[in-house]
Amino acid sequence: MISNLLRRDRRGSSLTVVLLFLTVLFSMWAAVHRGTTSLILAQTAIVKHDDCDASLMNALAQRLWDLETDPSNKGDKSYSAGGKSYVVTMRPVPADSTGKQWTLHVSPAD
Repeated sequence: MISNLLRRDRRGSSLTVVLLFLTVLFSMWAAVHRGTTSLILAQTAIVKHDDCDASLMNALAQRLWDLETDPSNKGDKSYSAGGKSYVVTMRPVPADSTGKQWTLHVSPAD
């Protein structure tokens, strides 16, 4: 008679253990999924930002190449890179009295 009472108590606890295990498992899966999703979104934003900067850097490289081939060619020039147009502005550094330091500024053409 005592063995019959013990068997009845055991039957109800197995369902509770299974439900508790599933709850913990789904909670861990949700936490990992959220972290992975945010990581993928952040990396996608970084890659897209690098793609936008690639054409800008290409226009800057073209301007520097022009300066190496003809150093007297100073001023604003327009370049097309990556399907976009950019204006590269070249100005002397105001604090430099020798005239050897220049700044280059790249901006999208309107």
